[in-house]
Amino acid sequence: MAPLGFWQNKKHEIDFYELTEGFIEVKRGKCTAIEFAWFTRQFKKHSLKVINKNEFTTQILEGLLLENYLLSP
Repeated sequence: MAPLGFWQNKKHEIDFYELTEGFIEVKRGKCTAIEFAWFTRQFKKHSLKVINKNEFTTQILEGLLLENYLLSP
């Protein structure tokens, strides 16, 4: 596994970036894909996993429960 990093600009930040996993954001409560619409415009060819208390899936975004993320291969 490659070292973890993060990404930020003046308005937004992503908690982790890992070469094989891509972008990963961790939220304390529930969130929705619409909250990350900015990500789809900023990073058209990348994906984002959002670890939170709500599951969702789009072409670029995937919302996962913490338990499911930890149990995934």
